[in-house]
Amino acid sequence: THSGKAEHVLRGHVGIVLSCSFTNDSKRVISNDERMLKVWSATTGDCLKTINVEDVARGAPVPLGMRKLTWTLSTVAPGLFSRFIIAACNNRFVYVLDVITGEELTSYFCKAPVYCLNTGHQNTVGFGDSFGNVYIATID
Repeated sequence: THSGKAEHVLRGHVGIVLSCSFTNDSKRVISNDERMLKVWSATTGDCLKTINVEDVARGAPVPLGMRKLTWTLSTVAPGLFSRFIIAACNNRFVYVLDVITGEELTSYFCKAPVYCLNTGHQNTVGFGDSFGNVYIATID
């Protein structure tokens, strides 16, 4: 029978959780609020890594009128690349990050902030910005 209770409640975000996803092997959960992206153990519920938006987006140009840098979305990269995180920031960049180290591997610049993010088959991702553009990228 099912109890209706969660196996784990992952605590540590400061505000609203904007997205969460499992790695392909179901061993980790990736989640984000506006300030922090977190990597969790799906089996123990422990936080394995916290990636602050300022640590990744620090060197990128900040658009005029933007008060603060925030994460908008995150997901796990598809296929063989499940050890990478795809994370969108309101500075109009989509970052590919290493799930273990948090280091940036590459980034994509968009015409506006990204509020739609999804993975395709194998190494393809799609993301959409607030100006109505949809981008398709291949992660090599």
